[in-house]
Amino acid sequence: MRPNGKRRRISLSAALLLLLPYVQIADVGNRLDELGRRAMAALSRQDYGAALRQLREGAELSRREGNLRRAALFENAICGASFAAMEYAPSLKACASAVELAIQARESEIAGVAELNRGNFLLTLGDTRAAEPCITNALSLLDRDSPRRAIALTALGAILSRRGKHDRARQVLEDAVELAAVSPDRSVEAFARGTLGELELSAGNLDRAEAAFLSTFRIRKLHRLPQLESAWWKLGALRLAQGRPEEALRCFEHGLESRTQSRASFANFLTLHGKGRALAELGDRTGARAALQLALRESQIWRNEMAPAEGIEIAADVRLAALAEEFAAVSETAGAEAWEAFEALESTRAMGLRRQMLSNLAMGGRIPDDYLELVRSARKLTRAVASGDRAAAGQLRAVEAKIGRVEGELRIAVPGGATEGTDPDRIQEALSADQVLISFLTGQRSSRVWVLTREGRASARIPGEAALAQAVEDHRRALLSGSDFRVAGRRLYQLLLGGIPPALLKRAHWHLVADGPLWSVPWAALVQPEGGQSRFLIESASLEMLPSVAWLSGISPEPRSRLLIAAGDAIHNRADPRLKAASAGLSGAPWSFWFMRQLGPQASPGPLELPTLAGSVDELAEACKAWASGPCKVVSGSSLTLERLEGELAHTPAVVHLATHMIAGDEASSPPLPAPELGQNLLSIPKPAPAFLALTLKPDLTRDIIYYSDVSRMYTPGALIVLSACESGRGTVLPGAGLQGFARAWLAAGSRAVVGSLWQVSDGTAEFFKEFYNSLASGIAPAKALRSAQIRSIRARNWQSHPRFWSAYMLLGKG
Repeated sequence: MRPNGKRRRISLSAALLLLLPYVQIADVGNRLDELGRRAMAALSRQDYGAALRQLREGAELSRREGNLRRAALFENAICGASFAAMEYAPSLKACASAVELAIQARESEIAGVAELNRGNFLLTLGDTRAAEPCITNALSLLDRDSPRRAIALTALGAILSRRGKHDRARQVLEDAVELAAVSPDRSVEAFARGTLGELELSAGNLDRAEAAFLSTFRIRKLHRLPQLESAWWKLGALRLAQGRPEEALRCFEHGLESRTQSRASFANFLTLHGKGRALAELGDRTGARAALQLALRESQIWRNEMAPAEGIEIAADVRLAALAEEFAAVSETAGAEAWEAFEALESTRAMGLRRQMLSNLAMGGRIPDDYLELVRSARKLTRAVASGDRAAAGQLRAVEAKIGRVEGELRIAVPGGATEGTDPDRIQEALSADQVLISFLTGQRSSRVWVLTREGRASARIPGEAALAQAVEDHRRALLSGSDFRVAGRRLYQLLLGGIPPALLKRAHWHLVADGPLWSVPWAALVQPEGGQSRFLIESASLEMLPSVAWLSGISPEPRSRLLIAAGDAIHNRADPRLKAASAGLSGAPWSFWFMRQLGPQASPGPLELPTLAGSVDELAEACKAWASGPCKVVSGSSLTLERLEGELAHTPAVVHLATHMIAGDEASSPPLPAPELGQNLLSIPKPAPAFLALTLKPDLTRDIIYYSDVSRMYTPGALIVLSACESGRGTVLPGAGLQGFARAWLAAGSRAVVGSLWQVSDGTAEFFKEFYNSLASGIAPAKALRSAQIRSIRARNWQSHPRFWSAYMLLGKG
């Protein structure tokens, strides 16, 4: 088969807004042509299984024929089709294969396009650190006059903006705009200018944002490009930021009139969101509530269309929480409206975590192909229903029932229905007589608390985020300094729950769904007023934090063994005699490649040395001694490597105890991030700062670490994870998405619950965990076992009696 010498046009989809760019297969060779046509036809009808079969056959045939150029094109198309089919690992592998084949064929433009696709997909998955070198490499490969350079520069600008490098991002985006202006594809220019406008809007440069958004609007209007509603939405968001709600309302109305896209479009529900906000600012609470209610309904359709991946799921949680918060703000404080707001918020929280769990299973190859096919069918039928196809509604219900059965077999811990697990009536029925469920939503102006027991329910407004954050910080400071912590604890309790009838709160077990700064509250040390006396909350009730109320009714997988893995007492510095002497040439060796991959150029040379945790020896020994319900395996010293730990996790232990250092950077101390601007692109919402658990220092002075985003890709079904590390229960707090850090990551990996700490804790915790594991081994639930250890500390009459020690520990999950 002879390659055609004529240079072929490689066409990227005009919708390459970090979504699904495909490279068309050129017509060389009858069989390859036919495979390419069949694959593209299957893609157009979203039959990804059929498309991938044709594309893989084409790639293999091209290789056998020695046509590396054609093989690269097929691999690049496999990359896009696999991503659309939610097969992320094969997608990224195919992109890399396309780059390699194209370079071998000396086709730098094709290699650049494939690298650009890989970078965009990584960005969609939320991995900006891995995406950046891909986009940079794409720029080095693409021809200088390639129209795709503007797309790559726009993607690079979005990455830099997301990482807080606004000045550099602005320069890159301005270069992208300049390059796109001479491109024949006007949609590329509109994309670049719109991204620049989002940067300026988020930076508060309203005049610059207006110039960019107006240019975007003119280009889309003049050239009759799609996504005109998106341009109206951004203009409306700008007018709201300028304090011009009447003009904003007209923009949103025009956007709804110009609607030509599926109701699952990102801009569609945001246009309704903006309309609701504008009406609220104009004093029309009834109209605002109706618009926001419709926006919530359409956002659920949009959410099912997204790629289920960690980064985009977190960003979607943040976006939808802002919508739910505004819906709650225009609702009444009591009655049906308040509980509609509760259900909307909790459905959003539940969906994000559930989809993240499914994504993790998919990345690990633990989801059967027929399940992914069902999910793809459900997405297609959802679009049909949204378009008014009544016949599709019955088909959708049947497919969703099949999905539910498969998820039951997979033991997904979060219910899949839109209201399953979040309906207040069902929640009340599920609660036992000694349980109370408390959920919070924090907002800038005001916040809200909902409380449910089997016998009753109540809702109340509480102060806004700034006042709550100050009260939380006052309480924390009092605990750590040792002064007036009872006064601060009583004040915070009253601030949060003073508007709730006391009878509802007199329960022995509390389920808490926090929000914003409330994730930093040491709930165990809040002080309950009881007549003339006061007592710590932990003295009255066991406490468990939940990522969403739906977690309460979910089914947690059961661990397949009774094994406890006690890991710790690692080698942390060169003074440790267990460290074999490294050769002189290794004294300045860099950190491991794995760590360099995560932190890129920020990693400094030389070994990462940390203080020895001498107390972890006794801690591991006491844990094993107390664990009477099964075997205990200690992993310590030089054995505590990532490979060894992953090998032990493959035995699906019941409990994993990690006594090591957590290096949190700015993550543990950073305040909750604010809700996104209405005009802000979904993928520009920042992700949590990096943090990691340190394993052992090796003889070559490299160190294995566990980054929190990689925890999610492990599999720990039904396990209890105990993180005996400083600040291991903290993380970046995102509106709606909640606490992002190790605790949530382990839940997404299938764990039933996680014990972590809110601040730096003493190395001498052996007695505390001895009591915890004695209780746990006797059959007591984790939350109650933790309470038992905390009560023992209170009564110890020594340094451990101070709440600074025992109130640092919290449990997230089902305990």
